[in-house]
Amino acid sequence: MPAGNCAEEYSSSGCRAQATTPKNYGDAFNANGGGIYAMQWTSSFIKLWFFPRDEVDQKIQDVIGMDPDSVDVSAFGLPETTFAGGRGCDVDEHFKEHRIIFDTTFCGDWGGNSWPSRCPSVAGKKRKESCEIYVGAHPEKYKETYWEINSIMVFKEGT
Repeated sequence: MPAGNCAEEYSSSGCRAQATTPKNYGDAFNANGGGIYAMQWTSSFIKLWFFPRDEVDQKIQDVIGMDPDSVDVSAFGLPETTFAGGRGCDVDEHFKEHRIIFDTTFCGDWGGNSWPSRCPSVAGKKRKESCEIYVGAHPEKYKETYWEINSIMVFKEGT
């Protein structure tokens, strides 16, 4: 969705990026054994890549296994998305103190009413209420809900 000011348009939802790599989330991601997400963050841009587990070739494994001071992300190929800085978007001003958060959110991407149409309906209830009722009444549906993290690697560009 094109926007002139992603921080303010569309209810402060931010700029949207549509992933095109298959198996990047959900059941297909799980069935494939996950994958590798990579991010390069500089003062000029933020780039994101995703590699499905069954497509991680030796070249990518070699790059990830390298000395942190010599990682060459050009071997990753085209990124899934690029958020470019420039006029009106100072990356260093708007992006700082990055935190990696693993979150399982029910009834909305932002923990509430952001995507209520994804929830099952309960007669006479609003969609958000319906979802909360369903999730609360069916804990057995989520017994296999967990994150399995093999590793997290953070590299800092040499100075």
